[in-house]
Amino acid sequence: MKKDSFITDVRMYNSSIERHLSKDNISVAVYDNLISVVRNNLKKTHKFYDVYRDYLGVEKIHIADLNAPIINEEPIKIQYKEAIEYIKDCFSVFGDKYVNVLDTAFTSGWIDVYYNNGKRNIACTGSIYGTHPYVLVNYNDDIQSIIDLSHELGHAANT
Repeated sequence: MKKDSFITDVRMYNSSIERHLSKDNISVAVYDNLISVVRNNLKKTHKFYDVYRDYLGVEKIHIADLNAPIINEEPIKIQYKEAIEYIKDCFSVFGDKYVNVLDTAFTSGWIDVYYNNGKRNIACTGSIYGTHPYVLVNYNDDIQSIIDLSHELGHAANT
């Protein structure tokens, strides 16, 4: 803490938070707003957990309980080509430039989509200096696969 405080003072930042946020060009006002929004909505999150806990019929909810199925229906199957359209539609709120990056990712080999022999069961995005990002997923024709792919494409589009 002494070192952090020293560097903050020497570099003439108003606070350690300001210094740490400056690396990513984030203002303290944005950070403060994020903290405020989270705090102001924490009761809603707690209410959700209370309702979910009651639905599951457990005394205490654990993080693993959030993956418990709550619908007893056959899962919806969504083919990869259909998922691409869903993802592009969802990301369209960020503008044409963003969707164009996604189009490039979908058509230019940025994404390793399906299971392969020896491929790990993870979703991740990586990049090497001077190249486009690579997205590794194991698409399984389900909602979780769309969520994973969308999440990783968010990383890819912002690198």
